[in-house]
Amino acid sequence: MSTEVKQFTLNEFAAAIILQLSRTANSLEAIEAAVKSGKVGGGAAAPAAKTEAPKGETAAAKKKREAEEAAAAAAAAAPKATRADVNALLIKIKDTFSKEDAQAVFKEFGYEAMSKIEEKDFDAVLAAAEAKLVELEAGNNVESGDDDL
Repeated sequence: MSTEVKQFTLNEFAAAIILQLSRTANSLEAIEAAVKSGKVGGGAAAPAAKTEAPKGETAAAKKKREAEEAAAAAAAAAPKATRADVNALLIKIKDTFSKEDAQAVFKEFGYEAMSKIEEKDFDAVLAAAEAKLVELEAGNNVESGDDDL
């Protein structure tokens, strides 16, 4: 039984490192949010539900509580993917397959350049890029006759 070592280009290696760093940063942010909201346990913190004002709550305390609830809701609504995640995967597609394959991913969202992708679309573009990569890898194996047997 032979062991095959995959060779990476420098861009693929850098993209993989960037992707891992982004995932680590996202995990740390989720952990910090969970600790700050008092929800310690598995997974990211759920958005804070509106709480009833305790009797005798001052206006300043009420304002602070409402600000914390709004911040928790905003954090829950923020995209989980980062620009680094999106860029790393698109670069991997470009380096492994073609520039046109990578461009096809973000052009279907109406963007003309990778740098123009807006934060609100990071999750969707990343999911589309992951699907495109799987599709291209599957097609590449079928065309080359490489069935790993």
